[in-house]
Amino acid sequence: MKFFSAIIVTLSCVSFTLAVECPTGSDPESPVLLADPEDCSKYFICDGLTPVSSSCPVGLEWNDGAKYCDFPDNAKCNVKPPTSTSTSTISTTSAPVPTSTQTHTIPSSSSTTTNVPEMDETCPEVFDILHPTFFSDASDCRNYFVCVSTLMVRQTCPDDLYWNAEGNFCSRMQQERCKA
Repeated sequence: MKFFSAIIVTLSCVSFTLAVECPTGSDPESPVLLADPEDCSKYFICDGLTPVSSSCPVGLEWNDGAKYCDFPDNAKCNVKPPTSTSTSTISTTSAPVPTSTQTHTIPSSSSTTTNVPEMDETCPEVFDILHPTFFSDASDCRNYFVCVSTLMVRQTCPDDLYWNAEGNFCSRMQQERCKA
């Protein structure tokens, strides 16, 4: 009986990881955008079946309904960070206690199709997730492109913000420098 009690107590202390999975049947030419279930300032771009983490500019959060980074009041993110973390260790002389992980699939209710205008810029052949490549949209100062693998994915700044190509973030100051 003590052994089973130890198993129950130990399993209740196991931390479960939350994974984001891209929907099967995703068209690599039309990337799917998914909210990060653990961080309001991040989102995932599905390049086929591979989720690629991306971050919003400082002070903005992912708006999953609009599919772009937005002001927190508009984004209405309901991810709550954990308030505390505790670790418990239980020693037994019986067989090892099995551990498990739980994977959640986040279904996509819609996909975004983006027509990329003719541009001189191209995404690098080697994708560096730690140093993303960005390009301005010459036709609209609120839009910009981020390279995901070799694909250019169009993003839109929230209302009243414009893409700042020098800093690679959305800014209020870019409007006077816009050449579109």
